[in-house]
Amino acid sequence: MEGKAALTIQRHWRGYRARRKVHQQRQSLKQHKAAVIIQRAAHKFLGKCQRKRKALSPWKEPKELTSAQKLALQQKVDDYIRLHPASQMSEGMSKELHLQGQEKLAQYLLRSSLDRRAEQRREALLAQVNTDVELLMSAPSLMEATEKDLDVFMSRSVPVACKARQSHNTMLKHTRWPWWKKLGDEFMDDDMIPDDVLNTEFGTLFIGGSKSS
Repeated sequence: MEGKAALTIQRHWRGYRARRKVHQQRQSLKQHKAAVIIQRAAHKFLGKCQRKRKALSPWKEPKELTSAQKLALQQKVDDYIRLHPASQMSEGMSKELHLQGQEKLAQYLLRSSLDRRAEQRREALLAQVNTDVELLMSAPSLMEATEKDLDVFMSRSVPVACKARQSHNTMLKHTRWPWWKKLGDEFMDDDMIPDDVLNTEFGTLFIGGSKSS
């Protein structure tokens, strides 16, 4: 009786274990098939994209040259070198060419330095004129001006001061003219400012109300 019961238990246990093993194998088989399907679809999609890129790309990979083509190309190169030899330059010619290059470089550097100085001078003059204009625009009217405001109406720029003095003298001269002479625009013809005045070096520069040497 006990032996029969043991056989029954063993039979049921072996059947259960076999069914579980088959079920696990079936699940693994399903996963493997799913992975194969996904990989096949991915490879197909990537291949299609690659073919599309190759079709749209203007670049085509060159074909490898054969041995005969390589020999023919090498022969062409040798013939060209033989027909067009490199020019030989002597040591004296090389030194002369080097000196010419050094001279041109020195001229270029000197010209660049002069241009840079001229640009700095123009910027300084422009900054000074702008400062004078700002001070003059913010200055009180002549009727309200006092002795403390005299510096505002005095420009520190020599060309500007010379031009202002010239315009003032011209207007004064215009006021003394007879009426028949004021009918035209003759009083607007100012004399030219001398070059030595325009080229005067500025000793000081006023920017934003501060004095810098």
